[in-house]
Amino acid sequence: IIKFMPLQKFELIIRYFRTFDYTKLDVRDESDLLKTFQAAEEWSNYIQKVSIELYLLGINLTVDECMVLFTGRSKEITLVKGKPTPEGFKVWVIAQQGFFLQWLWHVKSSPYTAVTVELPILKPYSKKGKLQTEVPLSNTQSVIVHLLKRLSIQTYHVFTDNLFSSLQLFRLLQQLGYGATGTARPNCSITTEMKHIKETGKLPNGTLLVYNEYNVEMNHVDRGDQIRSYTTYQHRFRRGPWQALLWSFLLEVALANSFILQKKTRQPRWKPYSTLQAWKEAIYNAIFNKYGI
Repeated sequence: IIKFMPLQKFELIIRYFRTFDYTKLDVRDESDLLKTFQAAEEWSNYIQKVSIELYLLGINLTVDECMVLFTGRSKEITLVKGKPTPEGFKVWVIAQQGFFLQWLWHVKSSPYTAVTVELPILKPYSKKGKLQTEVPLSNTQSVIVHLLKRLSIQTYHVFTDNLFSSLQLFRLLQQLGYGATGTARPNCSITTEMKHIKETGKLPNGTLLVYNEYNVEMNHVDRGDQIRSYTTYQHRFRRGPWQALLWSFLLEVALANSFILQKKTRQPRWKPYSTLQAWKEAIYNAIFNKYGI
């Protein structure tokens, strides 16, 4: 962009440019999103709406977490040790081949109803004279159901990690017509054989091959993170947490999704670009050539 404007002009634009009307942000309603997420919600909803309209969905999907770097002060910052981006905002994402389809903001200690899913109540059954019901899903596990319900109605196979896996979740997904594969912790109550395998390190009756497919299908969200990481905005946001969500996540996701779409288009009007950097250069050159002064 330095070809078209000086650095100071660009910094002024970044400082005052917004995709929302700050006078309409309501922080008094405790049942609503926090101010940071309210600022990004309108643009976020629009990008998600367009994404699922343009992308032809396959069967296999991944639900995983995505971290948005922010080093300033905010109540909603999450610290995840061992991640490439250990500090920032956490976003729950459902993706396919690096294409981000839908996502939810991770809001802790908040009555944000979009994360809590109203699950169907299963019929109670009798066992030894006692009336028992299914254990309800946690908010984290409910995220998978909520994200799947945002997509068009068809059969999906969702891949998860041990953060989500539980017997109750897989049973509910089966009832809703979805397949599911995921790693699990030894104490997740799915099967006692898993605990034995974890302790002994030996697989019974040969080697299971399902892990090969799992390793391929579980990285759909990671592919999107990797695509964006090569050309991500280098400036670290320490003020204005909404800027991190708008520019480091939403803008980058929109560009990465459009890059994937132009590669998958069967009859494009131009030669498909092979890298995200070349795609970004083509976009801003076209914008400045048409609208620049």
